[in-house]
Amino acid sequence: MGECRERAHVPEEVDFRSKPQIALSLADLSREWEVPFEVMVADSGYGKYPMFLGGLEERKLPYVCGVESTFGVRLPEEVRAAKEAEAGRS
Repeated sequence: MGECRERAHVPEEVDFRSKPQIALSLADLSREWEVPFEVMVADSGYGKYPMFLGGLEERKLPYVCGVESTFGVRLPEEVRAAKEAEAGRS
């Protein structure tokens, strides 16, 4: 067991998970345990991870999430056009 894990009493069987992964698992547990909530709210520390935002979309969870000013976004029609252009190159 690593020194930090040992000092923190973290068992070997506990795998590392990022904060966004933990947040998504907490949302899943909340639904499983029937904890009522209407929307997920997160700051830009989570909003900068497309994997986190995609996880919220996959779960069909309404959310409000901060993003950094450098976060790139596209309109739905731009996303479709990019996918079509990519498929045309195959």
